[in-house]
Amino acid sequence: MASYYFIPWEGDRYRKGYVRGKRLLLLGESHYDMAGRAKPGRDFTVRVVKALGLAHEKKHPYWTKLAQIVTGEGAADIDREGFWQEVAFYNYVQECVGSGPRI
Repeated sequence: MASYYFIPWEGDRYRKGYVRGKRLLLLGESHYDMAGRAKPGRDFTVRVVKALGLAHEKKHPYWTKLAQIVTGEGAADIDREGFWQEVAFYNYVQECVGSGPRI
C-alpha cells in the first residue's frame, strides 16, 4: 500500500487555542475508503472533517461523540461549527485501512 501523508484538519481558530490558550489536536486512528477510491488525496482528512464533522443535515456518530467527549455537552447542544473551527484533527495511520469498520 502507498503512503499518502494526509494533511491534518486545522480549524480557522485553532491557532488561538481551545482551552486557556492551549491548542487541541484530536488524534484518530485511520480513515476508511468507503467510496473505493484508489487515491484519496492529501486533503482527504480535511474533506472528511468538512463532510462528516461539520455536517448539519445528517449527524455521524463518531464525530458527534468525539465533540461530546471534549466539550462535555449533549449531542443536541454542541455547536459543531464552532467546535471544529477551534481544534485540529489528524489520523495516526496514514493510509486507508479498508472500506469500513472491521473489514
